[in-house]
Amino acid sequence: MNLAVTKGYVETSAGQIHFRRAGDGGPWLFLLHQSPFSSRQFERCLPYLGRSARAVAFDSPGYGASDIRNKPSSLRDYAVLLLEAIDNLGAQEFALAGFHTGAGVALELACLAKRRVTKLAVTGVPLLSSDRLEALLKEIVPPQIREDGAHLTDEWSSRYGNWGPDGSLEQVQVAVSEALSVYHRYRWGFEALKGHDPGQLLSALEIPVLFVSSSRDSLRTEDATSMPMCKNARMVDLGAVPPQLPWTAPQEYAAAILEFMAT
Repeated sequence: MNLAVTKGYVETSAGQIHFRRAGDGGPWLFLLHQSPFSSRQFERCLPYLGRSARAVAFDSPGYGASDIRNKPSSLRDYAVLLLEAIDNLGAQEFALAGFHTGAGVALELACLAKRRVTKLAVTGVPLLSSDRLEALLKEIVPPQIREDGAHLTDEWSSRYGNWGPDGSLEQVQVAVSEALSVYHRYRWGFEALKGHDPGQLLSALEIPVLFVSSSRDSLRTEDATSMPMCKNARMVDLGAVPPQLPWTAPQEYAAAILEFMAT
């Protein structure tokens, strides 16, 4: 029987951080989503994670239902605020899991919190050259509201086209609604990638790192390139499942992380 996912808020100096969680015992595990989405990305896997961990998925500041007073200028700024949220939840030692831009924040947080972090699981490390990041930022255009509502179908077509017809329509619906709800902060997480150096952070880590990948993840090549930069890393490949592993393969994604945490 799956555990219920509950919701809550934790206070920080920048405002309230919203979270989803499952599980009341075991080690702490904090999950960080990709931009421009929210903790809903982990909604399906949280009940599995909560069987053996106190699993908490945050809405990054400015996304989902989390507050923000000032635009973070870097992924380190996001990490500082989320560490404050972790402190205020009472966690001392904890593991981290991050997805795409969330993987970048998790890396910053792991280096910021240092010995308090026991293990790190990542999918899609944003190991991007400055040229590729600039090209990406040119491609990422927030929805421009139009009288005829064409921006709604544009956003739908983009998500559906990226993830393929065998992905869940509910997943596309969630992603579109999430993106539209923060259209004025749509690019913040991507712009914060400037100055982020995953290679330097990975090589500085002493803790075990797990890469949870799939053949259809858009940053699978970056994961393969990043892994040798770590002192202690391994990879789990979940195969040709549709993109967005925490949503499309929640049980397998959770099992990989829980096994990693237990060893």
